[in-house]
Amino acid sequence: MCDQGGLIGDDGWLTESGRAVKQRVEALTDDLAAKPYESLEPDELDELMAALEPLAKLLLAAQPW
Repeated sequence: MCDQGGLIGDDGWLTESGRAVKQRVEALTDDLAAKPYESLEPDELDELMAALEPLAKLLLAAQPW
């Protein structure tokens, strides 16, 4: 395995640097994903959650794990 950035170790797992990059990416995507929901009023958010809950249950049930 060739890892020029030092993000993946010889064992195939993330290095300390790789884990730090992953943590930053996860935090950024969480922040970006939250922005649209922050503009909703509480009752709008409740309505959205109620509308999406059946779909979420179907998707979870379809997972092989």
